[in-house]
Order: sequence, then C-alpha cells, then structure tokens
Amino acid sequence: MECGINEISSKIQFLQQNVDRNPHKMHTCLEVGLELKIDYILFQEPYINMATKTTISHSAYYCIIPENEETRPRVMIFAKKSSRFQFCQRSDICSDTDILIIDINDSLNAKAEVIQLINIYNEKSLAENSNE
Repeated sequence: MECGINEISSKIQFLQQNVDRNPHKMHTCLEVGLELKIDYILFQEPYINMATKTTISHSAYYCIIPENEETRPRVMIFAKKSSRFQFCQRSDICSDTDILIIDINDSLNAKAEVIQLINIYNEKSLAENSNE
C-alpha cells in the first residue's frame, strides 16, 4: 500500500481534561492521545512539582507551560512531536499562568490560516488575600 498526502488528515485533533493535579491522569490522557492520534492535549490543573519546577514527560509530546515560574501554572499543553501542525508559544500576548496561548500552523499547507489556541483556567486568583 502506498501512502500519499491525501491520506493524511488535515484536521487538528484536540483533547482537553482537568486532571486535578494528578500525574496518573495526565499519563492516561497522553497514552489515549497517542492511541487516538491527538495533536494537542490541553490540561487544566496539571501536576507540577513546585520544588523542582517539573512535570511529567512523554516521549511523543512536547510540554508547553506558561513562562512565569513564581506561581503554579493551572494550564498546560502537550503538543505531539510528529504532528504536521507546528506551534509557537505566544507568551508575548499574556503572562498569566492561568492562560496559555499558542499559534498553530499547518506545515504541509503554507496557505492555511494560523489558528490561535487558548487554554484558560477560569478560577479564583492564587494570590493571598485576593477575591479576584
């Protein structure tokens, strides 16, 4: 069987999940994502070890986190390494750890529009004595 460009899906596949700071739930989502050929997995309340500023990793995905290291991020995106859809993190737009923005472009179609993906955690501020 010969594979051609027409057999490659031009649709971006997403998976979104609030994982309640549970690394096991994150691993499960990443394994399901790999099996289902998911391009981008969006997490809310991801697991972060704040002492080491690290999270889980997966050989098939890049991990994208907000750049502000002072507050525990409540959003995270995993991007599939072998995806035709490439990303660019847009920390120039927003530095809030509850918002993560990436631009996505199709590496096989230069004429395709750039898609902006925004992962938002909408909840009370983590700042002390704040009701925002």
